[in-house]
Amino acid sequence: MKNLVCPMLLCAFLCSVSFANEDLKTNQRISVYLHPITLISSAIGNYLTKNESPFLLYLTGEIPLNKFNSLIVNPSMWAGGLGRGEEVFRLGSGIGIRHFVNRENQGLYLQFMGNYHYFLNLKLIDKIAGDEYISGSGSIADILVYIGHSMKFSRISFFSDFGLGYGRNNIKKKNFSEYSDYDWRLAEEGKTGLSFDINMGVGIPF
Repeated sequence: MKNLVCPMLLCAFLCSVSFANEDLKTNQRISVYLHPITLISSAIGNYLTKNESPFLLYLTGEIPLNKFNSLIVNPSMWAGGLGRGEEVFRLGSGIGIRHFVNRENQGLYLQFMGNYHYFLNLKLIDKIAGDEYISGSGSIADILVYIGHSMKFSRISFFSDFGLGYGRNNIKKKNFSEYSDYDWRLAEEGKTGLSFDINMGVGIPF
């Protein structure tokens, strides 16, 4: 019986190392996340309002750099109507670093993120001579710090986080002075202020 103790202990140790390595391999795989709540709610809103609510698509890519840091890329797109003759289009991405507190590429994390997007807002003005638009276009940029939590399994990954930071838009208006009496939702030119963001992602590791 004593002769079997050492082999059994060795086998248990090797198995534990094997499972630990498997978890590490799982945690260090590239993951692509979809933001399902944003996607589904925007699709339902677009359908119920008959295209007077924009369609929103957010993706997040996570590329592990080591045991405790990952590169995060967050492309997104807005497209569709806002009602009252308005259309909106926004396209861009964020890029940042996610730092895991427990150094296992999952669990509690802090994240530093910079975002840059192109933005276009159009409002149709009905005129006897024909249709004319007032418009605003330009860039929106912000920098945020997030706190969040991540869970990773062999075939699926999850994360959720909340971010707070500072942003600025560089939107230029066209034909706005002529139609300034119209109720228009576009933000003021050059506006700066507080930015916040809430995310929940479901992803697939590769």
